[in-house]
Amino acid sequence: YNDGRSEEDFVKFLNKQCGTQRTVDGGLTEEAGRVDALDELAARFSKAEGDREDIIAEAVKLADQQEDIKLASYYSKVMKKIVDKGAEYVTNEVARLGRMSGQVSANKADEFARRSNILKQFL
Repeated sequence: YNDGRSEEDFVKFLNKQCGTQRTVDGGLTEEAGRVDALDELAARFSKAEGDREDIIAEAVKLADQQEDIKLASYYSKVMKKIVDKGAEYVTNEVARLGRMSGQVSANKADEFARRSNILKQFL
């Protein structure tokens, strides 16, 4: 190990070596749970009005090709919820997950953080 000796440097090194996305305080980074290609679809979906069903279908297909299918399929689930409930679904869900994250186990809090990271791609 030839990098710096600060806590941040160690965490950065460990994240790289272990394939994790942790912050110095043990939480998850803003990139945790996200998939670049699905982030692009989320941005297109947020700007689109008419061809949203095509984007949802593309998201479902792309999610099936990912390593973590359950988390990747959350993108298409959010898209369907936005179609059903409107754009305010995203802000309401981010707030709800934030309220619950302090009341659950560490693993569940990590799951909520990943979901929030995905939801924020629709804002």
